[in-house]
Amino acid sequence: MKSVVFDKGNSLQEIIKNSITGSLTCFAYSQDNSLFCAGSDSGDFIEVELFTKKGRKSSLGCRVLSVDISPDGEKLAVGLSTGEVLVKKTKGSWISKKMKIEEKGISLLKFVNNELLIA
Repeated sequence: MKSVVFDKGNSLQEIIKNSITGSLTCFAYSQDNSLFCAGSDSGDFIEVELFTKKGRKSSLGCRVLSVDISPDGEKLAVGLSTGEVLVKKTKGSWISKKMKIEEKGISLLKFVNNELLIA
């Protein structure tokens, strides 16, 4: 397993603080510890490539309740307060599959063997 070390003043905490408004509601790491994702109650979502320290921020328009990254690191899924689930490739854009699952929010989702389970 690889570890990630940030320079002083460039910690993951600083990246999160400078990228997300509102409160952090969920986060996930890829199994190989190369990718970190987090969502907030303001709808902000970030993906951070930990080895390059490059991040991507998206505004999803509603509270982000849950996130997970597939074991192979190829996909990520986000559960929203609107009852929708977004699934996308980790290197791709949000032009992806979006499906309304429930009237209430999706507070738990998990990839198992690269298949998405929603609770």
